[in-house]
Amino acid sequence: MRLVDERIATVLAAPTPAGRVSLPGRTIGQSRQPDGNFNSVYREVWPSVFQIEAGSGKGTGWMIGPGLILTVQHLVAGETSVVVRQANSPPMTALVAGWDAAKDIALLEITAGQENLHTAAQRRGLQTGSVSTGDIASSVLVLGFSGSAGLTEFGGVGGATANVGVLSQITNFGPQSFGVNLTIDAPVDPGDSGGPVFNLAGEVIGMIRLARLSSGGKRVVGTFYGIHINEIHKVMPSLKAGTFSN
Repeated sequence: MRLVDERIATVLAAPTPAGRVSLPGRTIGQSRQPDGNFNSVYREVWPSVFQIEAGSGKGTGWMIGPGLILTVQHLVAGETSVVVRQANSPPMTALVAGWDAAKDIALLEITAGQENLHTAAQRRGLQTGSVSTGDIASSVLVLGFSGSAGLTEFGGVGGATANVGVLSQITNFGPQSFGVNLTIDAPVDPGDSGGPVFNLAGEVIGMIRLARLSSGGKRVVGTFYGIHINEIHKVMPSLKAGTFSN
């Protein structure tokens, strides 16, 4: 297996009454009825997906809360801050606020340029959902910046590329490795790492981590892994606290 690419951004969570940290969920009565088409999902979520520049590498990140972006750790490894680019607005700067290398998750906090955020991204982070083996063979949407065509006059990168596929399996790499991952066949390329994986309800159920390019010396086509949303929930309290885990 080989990592698809590089960097991503930050993540926020609100404290629960018990003092724990949780990710935002969809409010009762606001769920979208699956219609078999991701067009309406894309139109709602694209402002909250960003290109991340970290050193010489580029990847994808998504907003999980005000001023916070989530991405994969291997994209921001060794960096203290990154550039966050939007579709058609000036770029922002984000601090690498915390990470968990074992699970390949990193949290970024926007430190400059947040006033340039698209209004839709300012209101809230992307909603998260749940996923289990009962969802195998269901459709998924992945957003990322592997298809970026260059910078606009404002320093933007255009909208994220949409890739559609199915959830092929849920794979457990073990607690001492990358934990539980989604196996999907939605085509992703360098630049998509850290991109959110959506279900038909427009909820994030995972984050792109790597592509499996070979097995037993033979090339593998169409096997891509995403961090299960449950793994993200598990590490969020430590990331929010600014913990850096190796």
